[in-house]
Amino acid sequence: MKCSGADCAGRDPEAMGCGGPLAVTVARVRVGTVGVEVRHSAACSASWARITGAAPGDTVSVEVAGATERATVPEGADTAATETDAYTPMLAVAPRAAARACGTLADGTRACATGRWDPRGGRAERSARTGGSEPDHKGVGIQEGPGRIA
Repeated sequence: MKCSGADCAGRDPEAMGCGGPLAVTVARVRVGTVGVEVRHSAACSASWARITGAAPGDTVSVEVAGATERATVPEGADTAATETDAYTPMLAVAPRAAARACGTLADGTRACATGRWDPRGGRAERSARTGGSEPDHKGVGIQEGPGRIA
C-alpha cells in the first residue's frame, strides 16, 4: 500500500494498493438491479463506495465525517462490458467510524448503506437506509424514487 489514513483521501484505492485482498465490503444495498457497497481497507484506514451493474449516468458517493467523494458511470460506457462498475476515491476513516455509500440511478432512484469496521472484533457493522429521517433497517435495502419505496 502506498498511503494510509489522511494520505489516502481523494486517491484511487486500486492505484494505492488498498483494494483487492486488503479491502472488505462492510455494507451493501441494491437500487433495483444495481449494487452499492461500502468498501473498507483496515490496512489503509480508508473507505470508499463502489457501484456494480450500473448504467451510464448512475452515480455513487461515499461520506465519512462530513467529507464526500463521488463517481459517475460515464455516458457512452459499454453496458455489455464491465465499464458500468465505478468506485469513488477514498476517504480517511478512523477505527469504528461510519462510512455511508449512496447510489443514485439516472432516473433519480436512490438507496444508501452505512457500515463500519470494528477492529476489536474484526467484523463489519452495517445498516441500509434511505437518506430521510427513517430509522435504520439493519440488513434491508430501501429504495427511494418515483413511486417506489420498498
